[in-house]
Amino acid sequence: MTPSWILGPGSGNPYVDFTDACNAERPVVILSSGQACVWYRLSLASKDGDWLVREDEEALAVVRAQLARLGARYRLGAPLDLRWLRAGWSSHLEAVAGDGLRLRFDFVTRPPRLAAGRLAAMWREVAAGAPAVVGRTDLVRLKQTMRLKDYAFIGSLATQLPDPADQLRWTLDPEHLLGLLRQHPQLRGRLGELRPSCAGAETAEAMAGCIDAEVRRMRNDDERRIRAYAAAQEPWSGRFRTGGFDGQPLGQAHAPMCAAAAGVLPEVAPWP
Repeated sequence: MTPSWILGPGSGNPYVDFTDACNAERPVVILSSGQACVWYRLSLASKDGDWLVREDEEALAVVRAQLARLGARYRLGAPLDLRWLRAGWSSHLEAVAGDGLRLRFDFVTRPPRLAAGRLAAMWREVAAGAPAVVGRTDLVRLKQTMRLKDYAFIGSLATQLPDPADQLRWTLDPEHLLGLLRQHPQLRGRLGELRPSCAGAETAEAMAGCIDAEVRRMRNDDERRIRAYAAAQEPWSGRFRTGGFDGQPLGQAHAPMCAAAAGVLPEVAPWP
């Protein structure tokens, strides 16, 4: 019997197929970000693949082996190694498929806005049979980025949540929010708990103002995080380019890249 975390070999989506190949023996990756939006039918395609990786050496060895099989090469980012992934860094690689399609692979073990307890629960859920795709509520948190386009996905994801309280918490549509309060009057007393920034707003215009302020705050928070990582990465950027690691196959480049990154790319998170 095929485990539930297997998404569907031969799906025609190379990122889904890569997920299944990595998870053939046990779940070691969870499909995330743009490809998760494709999974939930919020978009038709995404040019990149993003994954959460189980934070252990065996899982990383499996992922590196699958990437090497595809002829992947590093792009600028951290080595696919626990020393940096534990600090919140991401690893970026690229390969060219047999049909000439460029494939991009991005990996994290500690994504922003997901607490350690929630990450541990996600791995338990996938091991128990859930598909190896980030759940909708977790995807909402991951999409709280500095990019304005991600908030359209958050709004769409909110409408797919089965619990009206969760819809109330995450919707970005003021009319939808007011409609939820009318349909579920018991939620009005919880508005201060579920959506404190909207408490006291009674009209769609007032709600829209509150929601716009929320979006600005989330975008600004993520921009500060990105700036902190970009500043910490600056010394490594030059070392990566002069090292020529992006011109070598992963198997050849990985160990020298780790050696070059040691002491240059911080192994402590530059953002809390």
